[in-house]
Amino acid sequence: MQSFLSALLVGIMTIITQLVISHKDRKMKETERKDKFRLCALDMRLQKHQEAYSKWEKMRHYYLTPDSNQEKEKVLKECRQWWIANCLYLTEESSKAFANCLATLSIYTTLNEQRNQAFRDNSDALKELSDNQNKAFSQIQLTGKIITQEVGQKFYDIEHQKATSE
Repeated sequence: MQSFLSALLVGIMTIITQLVISHKDRKMKETERKDKFRLCALDMRLQKHQEAYSKWEKMRHYYLTPDSNQEKEKVLKECRQWWIANCLYLTEESSKAFANCLATLSIYTTLNEQRNQAFRDNSDALKELSDNQNKAFSQIQLTGKIITQEVGQKFYDIEHQKATSE
């Protein structure tokens, strides 16, 4: 009887050991799978941040030069569609900055036209419109800085020929 109980106890201990080992194996495989996914996601995230930076530079170029409004709208639409297709790859801060930039650029041309009209009319609203346009420009510039900083890089402002890390 005692040998039966000993055999039963050994059998139970073996089953428990196998269950613990099996559980640890599953956890380890799940962790490996998640780590593999994170590494793939990091590569994709870096790629999408590079694309976001390129799109931002394109938007900034078209909106800050005297190109036609039709061409500006075409670029804005292209960048908006890109953001919709890729926003989840970007960090939260970069995604938010890009969306804010799209919104700011959609009113930037109007602000510029209003400021130019106020200048021609010698209007009292000129200072306020200029201030609003400067704030919009700062928001547009901030987007590039955020995108680069979110991937651990310094922002290099081509227009002002300097690197910033603030």
